[in-house]
Amino acid sequence: MTTGSASTDDATPEVVAQVRAADLARDIGGERPDDIDGWARAAVAQAISDSADIELVGVDTRQSTDLSEPFGSLDFRVFVPGLKNASTGAPGPFCFRIEFDYYGKVGTWESSDGIDPIGCPPDAAIVTPRVDDSIVPVVSDTAREVASAVLLARVQTGSPATVDAIIGAISAQLTTPTGEFMVVAPPRVVVQVSSAGDRVGVAFGSAEDCVLIKSENGTVDDVYPPPVTLQPGELGCTPETALTDPDQLRSPH
Repeated sequence: MTTGSASTDDATPEVVAQVRAADLARDIGGERPDDIDGWARAAVAQAISDSADIELVGVDTRQSTDLSEPFGSLDFRVFVPGLKNASTGAPGPFCFRIEFDYYGKVGTWESSDGIDPIGCPPDAAIVTPRVDDSIVPVVSDTAREVASAVLLARVQTGSPATVDAIIGAISAQLTTPTGEFMVVAPPRVVVQVSSAGDRVGVAFGSAEDCVLIKSENGTVDDVYPPPVTLQPGELGCTPETALTDPDQLRSPH
């Protein structure tokens, strides 16, 4: 776990606990969740990873219309072994409420900002975050192999000939992911017809997990552009990217 920006030397137990809660709020990351339940899952996973004496005891969901507007808050119970709560004389715990928006904890990056002390009910139960039941498209393990075989068959026999036929032929042969709430990421296909011959581009997934294959000049090739070119605002993970001139696939940065 990272060290909070506020010093804990000779600090009261409450301040030590507050800094630990702030450290947890800053440490949770990865893909930004789009609701408070996502932050709750990330916080619990981070606390377990850090072996921290921090428990989730409350989740409050709110409606928001802007990415910087809080869409909920999380209540944490923090234990500070060896230190006593100045109010009760007992060894903790200390409870804090932290608001989250799309970008993370609300407030500046300073340890104490946005980490609001609240009362610690003695009978507060540990909250298990709601299971993430959103559907996640996952690129099939056989995506590259299957797409290459279908495009090679098209080169050799002329079939399948249309975008829909290519998509159908690829989709029918893909192995599907086995994880709960996972579906196979569908192929996206473009066919460019010209007097010089047809060119076909195939793409699966997104910038984080992108598979690109192309067929042109009677050959089928894998395409591996620099990751930065796959990001939003750049070329992206698209079938058109698979057909982009190799000189244009060099990293722009």
